[in-house]
Amino acid sequence: MLHHFMTECGWTEDQYAEVRDYEWFCAEVSLWKDGVLLGQEYLGACCYKAEKDFYTTYAKGYFADMVCSLAQEVADKDPLRLVDTWRRSA
Repeated sequence: MLHHFMTECGWTEDQYAEVRDYEWFCAEVSLWKDGVLLGQEYLGACCYKAEKDFYTTYAKGYFADMVCSLAQEVADKDPLRLVDTWRRSA
């Protein structure tokens, strides 16, 4: 985590200190329909106060992008409509 933020992102030590106690994980998003796995996507180097923030508080961000990507791959408009609703909500 230190290497990622300080070296790869160019953060200062003060910026890094603000996220030191955050969750650090690789996100896996799966798209299922009628009990069948249609696809999966992964995003490494995720850093949030809590892992659930990735798909709750910040659902309009990378999580929504990953759902859209999977839905487009399998040509399913239902998840795309759901993501549009997330992005339009306050």
